Amino acid sequence: REYLKHLKKTADDLKKEWRTDAAKRVKLDLILSHVADKEKISPDKNKVDAEVKHAMEHHKDIDADRARAYFERIFLNQAVFEFLEKQK
Repeated sequence: REYLKHLKKTADDLKKEWRTDAAKRVKLDLILSHVADKEKISPDKNKVDAEVKHAMEHHKDIDADRARAYFERIFLNQAVFEFLEKQK
């Protein structure tokens, strides 16, 4: 409640904002995935492997499959953005 008072918002206001933000993230993810599929872009396997290894060394309780999926998405998005930048 204090947090909402500080923001001068209601719980419903916050839910609407979060819903809007979530919808934007989903749309962006769909667009990036479509570009990656269409252009046959994939994440750099060596970078993914290195980041997963690093994460596993520093966070013993981390789930390896979830870490791999996370880093694959990060590096895939990075590769798509790099591709799009070159199209200018």
